[in-house]
Amino acid sequence: FPKSDWKDIERAEIFDDDGNKIYEELSERYRSEFFSDVALPGIEVVGATGCRSNPRDSFRTSPKRLSEEQLVALVG
Repeated sequence: FPKSDWKDIERAEIFDDDGNKIYEELSERYRSEFFSDVALPGIEVVGATGCRSNPRDSFRTSPKRLSEEQLVALVG
């Protein structure tokens, strides 16, 4: 997120009604802007164990799902 959102992110880290509301709004924005089908074209995403805000941030990958080039791009 851009620096202009940092105050909201900081507020979302306080677990009360207002913080939870901001957290949910930022989570939805994060999912739609950074992990949409457009952001991951042609990559099948299955399950997640990482960021609790984004159920699509962890990938179970295999050569059957991704080409070797795509695997290298994801895991370095």
